[in-house]
Amino acid sequence: MARLIKSAPPTYPALAKSNHIQGDVTMDALVDPAGNVTDVKVISGPPPLQGAAMAALRQWKYEPARLDGRPVAFHLNVTVKFHIN
Repeated sequence: MARLIKSAPPTYPALAKSNHIQGDVTMDALVDPAGNVTDVKVISGPPPLQGAAMAALRQWKYEPARLDGRPVAFHLNVTVKFHIN
């Protein structure tokens, strides 16, 4: 299982916040052998929140996955939640 080492919270888009748009953005992330998120594709979520979720996820870092002791790239699904308090 991938272990998250570093994450950055998303910046809530001002226009989405002022229009009370909230929800979850689910993405497919490609993590390279060094543990960096190199590619992100949105699976679902409110369109006004997708860009902010993708930008945050690109800053995250994972412990590299290993196969036979060697670091390998891997995909995982990640959900970023946007909720107005």
